[in-house]
Amino acid sequence: MKFKILRACPEVKPIKLVNGEYEIYALEEITIHPDTQNKVKTGIRMEFNENYFAFINYENDSLQTLAGVVDSDYRGEIIVMLYNFGDKPVTIRKNEKCANITFHAIKHKLMVEIF
Repeated sequence: MKFKILRACPEVKPIKLVNGEYEIYALEEITIHPDTQNKVKTGIRMEFNENYFAFINYENDSLQTLAGVVDSDYRGEIIVMLYNFGDKPVTIRKNEKCANITFHAIKHKLMVEIF
């Protein structure tokens, strides 16, 4: 499958394939306080085949993604929504990994509506 990564500005760190997942990086430094969520800008946009969707995921000792499905027709900036369920603030520095992206094929099944 081919897909395009569009960088919004030259300082956006290119994504990197690691163990079957693409790593994406924070465009700017951000601190997420305990029991709060925050958006992490990446400065990238994607284009890929309509028979796929992208899944954004990130987990460590304190952080977890809240939303993660990207449809093939979405053309806006990829923004990672992270929640800090730990008891200390977590800072993600500029160009530090903030998520992984995997691509998944959509396999349609015939659905029949029953009344």
